[in-house]
Amino acid sequence: LIAGVAPAAAADWVITPYAGLNWGSKVTFNDAALSYDDEFKSRINFGAGTAWLTGPFAVEFDFGYLPDFFGDRKADDDFEFGPSYLLTLMANVGYTPRFRIAGLRPYAAGGFGVIQTHIEDEFDLFTVKSTNAAFNVGGGAEWPLGPKYGIRGDVRYFRTVQEKLPAQEVDVAIGSLSFWRVTGGLTIKF
Repeated sequence: LIAGVAPAAAADWVITPYAGLNWGSKVTFNDAALSYDDEFKSRINFGAGTAWLTGPFAVEFDFGYLPDFFGDRKADDDFEFGPSYLLTLMANVGYTPRFRIAGLRPYAAGGFGVIQTHIEDEFDLFTVKSTNAAFNVGGGAEWPLGPKYGIRGDVRYFRTVQEKLPAQEVDVAIGSLSFWRVTGGLTIKF
């Protein structure tokens, strides 16, 4: 009789504040007349994820803040964007297999959300304020430090799926945007 009784379902809430770098940033800008591509150097990013874990599956919400994302162009010309930032807000599903590799718990995750960009032009010639639908996919591993804490490393690829056109002739909009993000953080379970 005892063997036939199913164990009670257990679920945990997890919060992971993180910091990291982005790389491979490629952006297509649309203005009133044409489109042009640009690439940007790596920048530091910050954020946090919160997840609801039940067994090997998870539902996760991830918020990322990338200050001065458009600060260093790879082009050799003298053009520079003004102050900028990029925000990501994603709803993901994840899967963590039951096995471990050298004590690490690997996982995979992916989902959809939005990427919001904001660029201020120093000379007030144009504005870039855009919110584009986007997806992310990736994975990582967690190294448990006990029942409540762990260290998590994560690699994700982000890409917009919605092209925007400028609202006014002097504005610029994001046509497409993609980048990789690697982060590390402390996982806290409740």
